[in-house]
Amino acid sequence: MTPPPPRAQPDALVELGEFIVRPKRPSDAFDEWLWRRDPETVRLDGSGQPEESLADFLTRVKSELGPLSVTRSWYALETSDGVHFGSIVLFNKDSLRATAEIGISIGRSDHRDRGCGTRAMVGITRHIWETTTFRTLQLHTFEWNERAHQCFLKAGYQDVARVARGVEVLRRMEARREWWLLWDGEGRFDRFGADAYRPRRSEH
Repeated sequence: MTPPPPRAQPDALVELGEFIVRPKRPSDAFDEWLWRRDPETVRLDGSGQPEESLADFLTRVKSELGPLSVTRSWYALETSDGVHFGSIVLFNKDSLRATAEIGISIGRSDHRDRGCGTRAMVGITRHIWETTTFRTLQLHTFEWNERAHQCFLKAGYQDVARVARGVEVLRRMEARREWWLLWDGEGRFDRFGADAYRPRRSEH
């Protein structure tokens, strides 16, 4: 029997086979609340558990997604059957320097170690180049987190510095538009899917 086609996902920005990248919705906040209460997710993200109540957390997320938010863009990772399993944020956006910082979290443990992070980073990076004027994307990852480090290397981010943050040491990594697009044109990221992109609006 032929399986039914995936359900329509009209707000998909990037299609990556069995999952998509889409704009974050207020309804995603409850999942994130649960993820931030998981010790392993907290350890990997370094985000800490939310101190505010669930109601305050949901209110804050709704505010962050409002029209007044110009310094951050939020995205969600969702399977073709509607399972929300991770998030991406583009922040510290500086239009004068044409730079921004990016972060990713795979909140559901059953979607880790499956290559989803690398594919999502390749997809969202290409989408950002297509829809913004940023020339450099930066990220930070814990030096001890070799799994994340390898994910970002595969997605075209290079080590540029080590940064002390409290008792932790972080790797600063960058992707530069010209080099990244050159590698993309050479097929470096083909194994992660040369998928469909649906830019809906330019970001600044």
